[in-house]
Amino acid sequence: MSNPLTRLLRESAYVLSAFVLGVVGFVLAVVGLALGVGLLFTVVGVFVLAATLYVARGLAQLERVRMVRLLDADVPRASYRSAGPGDGWLRRTATPLRDPQPWLDVLWSLLSFVTGTVVFVVTVTWWASAGMGLTYWLWQRWLPDGDDQGLAELIGLGDSRQAESLLMLAIGLATVVTLPFVVRGCAAVHAGLASALLSTRARVAAPAPQTAQASAA
Repeated sequence: MSNPLTRLLRESAYVLSAFVLGVVGFVLAVVGLALGVGLLFTVVGVFVLAATLYVARGLAQLERVRMVRLLDADVPRASYRSAGPGDGWLRRTATPLRDPQPWLDVLWSLLSFVTGTVVFVVTVTWWASAGMGLTYWLWQRWLPDGDDQGLAELIGLGDSRQAESLLMLAIGLATVVTLPFVVRGCAAVHAGLASALLSTRARVAAPAPQTAQASAA
């Protein structure tokens, strides 16, 4: 990956967009599964479930692309079952239902909402703390004086604006120093789950690389 700042921005973009995609995937998966299972006694239910699996497949492919483009991750291409040449229209429609990978894609759509929300909150908190702490001295003067105790006073550093400003600056510097590691950890958590659900079968199915001796032989 490129320089540290570019890496931080790319990883932040990956984590922050994970929340939006997680919400979309969760809603579509829940609605599709509920409708499909509810109508499974009819042919319509098969169509709805198949459509849900295709949507989840598209979102899974988008996640693989995000991991490659934003994290420079090694993501193998997943293979999906195709309908046979002699299959009828119903069997062709139900082909995704007989393939394990689309169901893993659906599971990813459900679980990515959880991890996406958690890493989003943590990343936004760190970015906001860094920005607020480093700039507090600038906009502190416009804050109204009140009877509420500030953080500096609560921990015994004094009740002056200077003490509060220095404390916030220290917090801002601490969050700036730890920001790359926190964001990288959040990206690793979300991408790790994605890799396990969306790429494990492809890695297992991939042929083992030949050793130099085997190649020479």
